[in-house]
Amino acid sequence: TDIKPANPCASVKCNYGGSCISKGSYNYTCYCRYTVNVNDGICEDPCSYHACGLKSRKCVSITTGFRCECNGFSTNNEACSKDATCDGCANHSKCVLNRDKKYQCMIECFFGEDTVRMVDGGYQPIAKLNPGDRVWSLGVNGKMVEDEIVMIMHMEPNTTALFYTFTTIDGQSISMTAAHLIQTLIPSSLSFNMTVAFLPASKITLDHRLFVSGNNNPISIARIITIHRVGIYAPLTLSGTLLVNNISASCFIEAYGVNHEVQYNFFKLFILYYRFTRWIYGRNYHPFAAENYQDGYHPFIATIMPNRNVAGFLSDCLHTMIRPSSLIIIIVLIGFNKQLKRFQKLQHFH
Repeated sequence: TDIKPANPCASVKCNYGGSCISKGSYNYTCYCRYTVNVNDGICEDPCSYHACGLKSRKCVSITTGFRCECNGFSTNNEACSKDATCDGCANHSKCVLNRDKKYQCMIECFFGEDTVRMVDGGYQPIAKLNPGDRVWSLGVNGKMVEDEIVMIMHMEPNTTALFYTFTTIDGQSISMTAAHLIQTLIPSSLSFNMTVAFLPASKITLDHRLFVSGNNNPISIARIITIHRVGIYAPLTLSGTLLVNNISASCFIEAYGVNHEVQYNFFKLFILYYRFTRWIYGRNYHPFAAENYQDGYHPFIATIMPNRNVAGFLSDCLHTMIRPSSLIIIIVLIGFNKQLKRFQKLQHFH
């Protein structure tokens, strides 16, 4: 009688919400959803990574992961990302009042050491990107398209933040904060309409698929972990998306109750201003180059980061764009007036 090989997972319990994966008769590893694998596959205590955020009341390790004692409420396996007041926001977060009239701690960024593929060859860490840099993005048809960095909306090189790191089955990985949007194929449409959506990192599961360059079809996710890392950056591109470690993601976040498309349509005003001024003054001119960032935010972005509701957001957007959009109109009218006078002179000579 053949003796069946022993299943090591039958007697192994992976702590802190980990799942045992058999690798043979005696070998196994633990898939750790909330931390990295350490000590021969055993999951490390998620509370040792400040899993609840830097200003939580308390992090409690439990068999299924961790529990956070936040300001006024508790939650399982989720950081203190929202609160009854702004007291729960970490120093690197912004507290905003969402459309449900609840305070929400918000941070939107990529990990600075993740890389972007450059048009002129090679890869560049996000932390070293500058306005005017030419990069590759993933088009709607899945093909690579030339793109350009318009501005660095947010950068805090010395700030620690909780990142969600997604690793695909082909080994590609990307890290982003909880509210940052990533391009994905939603599970309910895998076999039907193949609907593409931009979802915040905190809502991505192993059932979702990500868009990776060089692949005709979206790729499954093999692993999701959360880990604190240092260095947060948020570039804006002409397309509104960025190819990070060959994975397509949005430049925007889940905030103010508006989606990726609405935010991109608003930022098209910035993009138009960027394109037009560089057409006038040359490609060495960078209208959104800035040195004096306010709490890590570009001066333009800092003016539209209010602790207000959606109406306040839209009002601030319009107010912010009055001067740039007016300048564009003035420049266009001046150029048109010069061309008209030139045409009239030519007609006079004829």
